Amino acid sequence: MRSPGRTFGEVPDATPGCRAYGRRVRRPVPVLLAVPALALSLPSAAGAAITWGSDPGSTGESVTCPGSCTVAQARSANQDLADVLYDGRGVVTRWRATATGGQVRLRALGGADAGDWVAPGGTVDQAVRIPVRAGQLVGLDLRDGAEVGFQAPFVPDDAEVVHQWTPALPDGAGPESAAARRGSLALALTIEPDADGDGLGDETQDPDGGRPTVPPPDPGPDGPPADPDPTPDGPKAEPAPRVPKGGPRLALPRTLSATRSGVVSLTIANPYGQALRGTVALRQGKRRVAQAKLALGAEGGRTVKLRLSSAARRTLVRRGRLSLRVEIRAKASGTKTRASVRTATARRTSASSGGGATGGGLDGTYRSSDGQVLVIRDGVVQSFNGSLTLYCTRSKRQKLVSYSMIGDDPKPKVSGDGRFAWEATRNYGFQKLKFDGRVAGDTATGNLVVEDRSPLLGTGRIEFDYCFAGKQWSLKR
Repeated sequence: MRSPGRTFGEVPDATPGCRAYGRRVRRPVPVLLAVPALALSLPSAAGAAITWGSDPGSTGESVTCPGSCTVAQARSANQDLADVLYDGRGVVTRWRATATGGQVRLRALGGADAGDWVAPGGTVDQAVRIPVRAGQLVGLDLRDGAEVGFQAPFVPDDAEVVHQWTPALPDGAGPESAAARRGSLALALTIEPDADGDGLGDETQDPDGGRPTVPPPDPGPDGPPADPDPTPDGPKAEPAPRVPKGGPRLALPRTLSATRSGVVSLTIANPYGQALRGTVALRQGKRRVAQAKLALGAEGGRTVKLRLSSAARRTLVRRGRLSLRVEIRAKASGTKTRASVRTATARRTSASSGGGATGGGLDGTYRSSDGQVLVIRDGVVQSFNGSLTLYCTRSKRQKLVSYSMIGDDPKPKVSGDGRFAWEATRNYGFQKLKFDGRVAGDTATGNLVVEDRSPLLGTGRIEFDYCFAGKQWSLKR
């Protein structure tokens, strides 16, 4: 059974004391904000549709242009579109917008996919099939006289950005330099996963739900063989997915271990139900410093050991670490070869290093360009603070708040693999912070959720607003 489409957030009229992690709602405003919150408690390989953008409704302003133009929401609610795609791709299956006047259509920039032209009379609610991948923008083409609702930010530093190109971009043209202003279009996209890469939304468009049906083998003249251990009433394991025709996508680690003699260990897992073959290479800049053949069994894995070149070994010994570009080119029978690439840090291991988080290797101050700061000392997260724009479900406003580790909960220890997590549960006041993360090399990444239940003023009653936002973060030491 396919899981139904879901959105996450807080019911606008919910009792102030309710928790908001992963609740099903009917009218999120806007729904994108709770996507990172979900990552704190559920697997990232979600199988449900999400909605990205701002829920269309009444707006005080509009976007219009003489002749024609293209507009696209580059960021919405502290995230860009790539943050909510499934494994870097998805399919837009429906779009809703507040629009009037001339004709409008939805399109993917940098591709030929586009919806039909419509002449809206105030609202648009149209089913489409537009595949989108990480790095693309999805926007609207406007013909002369068309207007699309626009909401200016409530705070000057809001992260939402809208780009506009005049005249409209030609079909297939990618985004170029354009005028930009802060705010949000009255445009919401329903995005479904596309597990098998066939350009069909797995929930409402793909007959096989993203898992291609494999015909059973010919039983022959004697009929099918008897099941040696039939378990008709027991649970059946879900079969592993088949490799897409475009080739396999493999997850690669951010950190690698290396010996003093320059042998780098790389662990690779095969999530598919088919065997894979290919090559794995390590590059330092443009130079290839190691290469080996790769063979992975179905649903199997292995640790590949690669010996670095003499120049790379000297750099590793001198610095104790080495930035490498990991490139795996693999294929299954009947599929194309696909490259999986990631930049990773190789660290030299030794008997005295201990391998734990308390050895001092992860200690330091990690920062981002937008003011987030994470401090780790003696293998313990001492502080984590920054600022974030929250969206309030009762007052229908936005507000910029500063968050920090306020509460009586113990500070989180960093585990041996660099992971940590913390949630305010006691004496945190009106504002609650929850986050998790992982340190690898000089980079710390993770997710956070901020909730604010400050009193509503001027209502004549004792009421509390509910404001929230989620964010994926990345900091450098």
